[in-house]
Amino acid sequence: SANGNGSAYFAEAKLNREQSRAKEKDILTEMLNNENITEEQKAKCTESMLLLQERMEKESAAEAMIQSKGFKQADVRMDNETVDVVVDAVKLTDKDVAQIEDIVQRKTGMPADKIRINTLQK
Repeated sequence: SANGNGSAYFAEAKLNREQSRAKEKDILTEMLNNENITEEQKAKCTESMLLLQERMEKESAAEAMIQSKGFKQADVRMDNETVDVVVDAVKLTDKDVAQIEDIVQRKTGMPADKIRINTLQK
């Protein structure tokens, strides 16, 4: 069933995201533990670490809220420029899109023109 594929897609998307976030964290941790870095670099690393943590929390919060609106699954991925959202739906009404956009804006602080919303089933 299409839905089975959907679940696999979202499980994999979450795993990929967690792995890439863990990798980013490891790199930052390694840099922080390096005695040869300057205080300035250390401060930058600490800031990046906090941003990363914050981003992960925002992604999770946005996903949870989208799902609470009746979408089975959602994958929200933020980077510095954009937020990509994939929902488990065949198609979205204008109302759905507006609702998801509103949630993502509130939870991530990203402007609407930086939010890309896609459905899983093209």
